[in-house]
Amino acid sequence: MKNTSGVIKSLIALATIILASLLVYLTVYIYENYLKNIFTMQLSIINIIIMIVVNIGLAILIIYLIYKLIKIMINFISHYTFVEVVIGVIGIIISLRIVWLTEFIFVKIPIIGNYLLILLSVVLGVVGWMLALKKKDEIFSFIGLKKGSGDNKIVDTSVIIDGRIFEIIETGFIDGNIVIPDFVVDELQRLADSADDLKRVKGRQGLDMIKKAQSQFGKKIVISKTDDKSIMEIPEVDSKLVRLISTKGGSLLTNDFNLNKVAALKGIIVLNLNDLANAVKPILIPGEEFQLLIIKKGKENNQGVGYLDDGTMIIVEDGENLVGEEVTLIVTSVMQTSAGRLVFARLKGE
Repeated sequence: MKNTSGVIKSLIALATIILASLLVYLTVYIYENYLKNIFTMQLSIINIIIMIVVNIGLAILIIYLIYKLIKIMINFISHYTFVEVVIGVIGIIISLRIVWLTEFIFVKIPIIGNYLLILLSVVLGVVGWMLALKKKDEIFSFIGLKKGSGDNKIVDTSVIIDGRIFEIIETGFIDGNIVIPDFVVDELQRLADSADDLKRVKGRQGLDMIKKAQSQFGKKIVISKTDDKSIMEIPEVDSKLVRLISTKGGSLLTNDFNLNKVAALKGIIVLNLNDLANAVKPILIPGEEFQLLIIKKGKENNQGVGYLDDGTMIIVEDGENLVGEEVTLIVTSVMQTSAGRLVFARLKGE
């Protein structure tokens, strides 16, 4: 690492010397050919020294700005995979070709024509990059390529701690391998060693779930080693997961609402167990009869509340005085909310 830093510093110093020399030569050339008859100043030793110092300072400033620009570009590009960079560059090239086709229009505009052409090139270049990345899946499909391995299901800590995923695997509804990245295991280990009681319990539960799943499902449960330094340098586990799947392919298994949203924005296929649980809840139809234990009073007057086995809340009209009793109900209406399904019912015979 130190050797690399030394080489970079040497290259910067060499580039500065070369640029300073070119600026001195350019200054002398311009003076001799264009300014000599305008200014009476002679190229004395003092003037030459001042000119050299000024040009060296200017060269250092230009090299510094170029170096900062390169660092910004490298930092920007590092957030994308190699394939995404290639796709983005192709988008820029296509955009620039479109600009070149309109060059004949701008060259006819006096004074500002070339500047407008440069501005249009920059704008369309950025648009080409962003559009190509946004449509990358369609580009892959068009050229007959598939991104990564779609059979692999990569899980986060929330799914492992939850444990329901392993029951779903046992039913055979999930195909492919269940991949647990090593940094997810490390995160569970940190939770298991936490001073917080709740976090410690969750961490240990997650590690126990992995051990149980390995013994039950064998090679279907894969603990993968992450060798990509660009991924391991990311501090947050959720960001590591998004980058890993963007790079290697596969789909994400999670219960985390925020991670779900971020991954979806990145074009990653997300399998959310909570969404699955809501989807397979039994549907009650208005007019249907069922038995329910009323466990508490409702928010409104004279309402009782009970829950189905899957957690669906049932609001019972005139059920306030029946808390603790199991009654026969008839569904009156069903409402779907962001928190789940809400069912309204009345007592049979009323």
